[in-house]
Amino acid sequence: MAELEVPRNAGHGEAVRPGASPFRSKAMEKVAYGAVLAAYLALALRFRFVCDDAYISFRYARNLVAGLGLRFNPGESPPVEGFSNFLWVLVMSLFEGARLPPAAGSCVLSVACGALLAVLLMRYVRCRVGAPWGVVFCAGLFFVLFPPVAVWSMGGLETVPFALLVFVLVDVLLAERLRGRIWWAGLAGLGVVWLRADGFAWVVVVALVVGTALWFRGERGRLVGLWPSGAIVLAGFVGFLCWRHWYFGAWMSNTAYAKADLTGFTLLRGGNYAVRFVLHFLSVGVILLASIGLISRPRGRPALVAALIVGAAFAAAILVGGDFMPFSRMFVVSSPFLAVLLACVLSRMWSRSVSWRVAAAVMGIGCVVLSILPAFNVYPVPASVRERFRYRWSFFRETPDYVKPSELAAWRRSQRNCAAWARIGKALKLVANEGDSLVQGGIGAIGYYSGLHIYDQAGLVDREVARRPPTPGRYSAGHDKVVPIAYFDKYKPTFAYAVLALQGPDLYEYAAQVHAIYLDHPSERDLIERYRPEVIPLPRGHGFGRDEVLIVGRRVSQ
Repeated sequence: MAELEVPRNAGHGEAVRPGASPFRSKAMEKVAYGAVLAAYLALALRFRFVCDDAYISFRYARNLVAGLGLRFNPGESPPVEGFSNFLWVLVMSLFEGARLPPAAGSCVLSVACGALLAVLLMRYVRCRVGAPWGVVFCAGLFFVLFPPVAVWSMGGLETVPFALLVFVLVDVLLAERLRGRIWWAGLAGLGVVWLRADGFAWVVVVALVVGTALWFRGERGRLVGLWPSGAIVLAGFVGFLCWRHWYFGAWMSNTAYAKADLTGFTLLRGGNYAVRFVLHFLSVGVILLASIGLISRPRGRPALVAALIVGAAFAAAILVGGDFMPFSRMFVVSSPFLAVLLACVLSRMWSRSVSWRVAAAVMGIGCVVLSILPAFNVYPVPASVRERFRYRWSFFRETPDYVKPSELAAWRRSQRNCAAWARIGKALKLVANEGDSLVQGGIGAIGYYSGLHIYDQAGLVDREVARRPPTPGRYSAGHDKVVPIAYFDKYKPTFAYAVLALQGPDLYEYAAQVHAIYLDHPSERDLIERYRPEVIPLPRGHGFGRDEVLIVGRRVSQ
């Protein structure tokens, strides 16, 4: 007897088998969501840290709340847009205004966005792909245990919230019924545009991807219905551009000038960054290869959309020259779409036979395991192979963990540096005078906690440095235009450097060595006579040990 046709389940978008228990489905749903979210929280907490760049946004937010405007250094006119996450700065200003630490608030908000993205992803896989709960669970687990997602849920930046908005935009535009959702698409697109400097480019990518999918599906008439969303996004983008030019005196963020220079070396470094991403996370290559046959299938719209967005992420990473931060931050936006591709592949395998289901289970578990291994410093690809695709070079001095092709080592260095710079900033706050200034490469935590005027060697908050041609040599992304301390000598900064040390019999000899490291080389030797090493004991009761001192290079001649 033929099976009766039954209506689709409104909650899941798939046919309900006669005799199936809705209570069992609900129980499986709760278990899947609960297990995925628990795994996400556990891995995210393992990587709790706030990167130094996040403190740049925090300082802008604090100055905005203090009535100083969107300025990194108060008094600058016109101000410099040294951030690339306008909406995130505004959100951080809410924490500052409420006297809540933005470092903690940003992590809580980012983790909440990651959890919401995981839930939306699983619903997307269940409804759009029509995957069984086993595949839904595997896709969700792959996403939350993907180290870039876990690490950048705790980095203090807008990375995961941005990925959430991009995914929401795609989800809404692919909805079967656009009525009532078209305005949500416009708002999501507007959030993407305002949240990050490259947001408008991502809106264009999503529009092209969704348009391509609808075109090949023969749903070209639906494209016309998307114009209200496009009008909202375009109006918001043009309005923001005009405001930016009026307020900052530039059409682009200063960070774009500091980082974006298309050269042969930039493309090579970006290519190495993309290759290293695949070599670190072998599951990415497995998923991309396995999904090739699904893209051209009649029901392959979810796979096509996901593959095109992943491809766009690779193209963007190559064009901008990659990123020096740990665990492939630039690919977080494509992570949920990698999970969708995995779900498409597993669903296709699951629909065949029992042996194919076994193969699907093995592949799903294998992809999750291959992805999470780098979080524990385990790499199936030998270091000798990964070292050939280097994309990190230090602008100051390289340490062994900087050269290692290990993302865990890079993350630990970032965590250690930010903690040290935060302590230096707090120490400077205690001993510096109002109006003092400092030359610094890592400006985030030191700038936030010290409150000093900062001269930025990398040019993120310095218009003059950002518009220079790239410095000869090989540098990590975002440090192509780094300048020596002597570059700022015309401004007569108070301090050339600042480091923490412990008291001991060789303290002053150590201070002389620090002075030589910073100033005794060709580009800085003219400063030797203008600065002297100074050892400043730190007052007790402010979180510093009784033996801790601050060593600074203080200007002595004008």
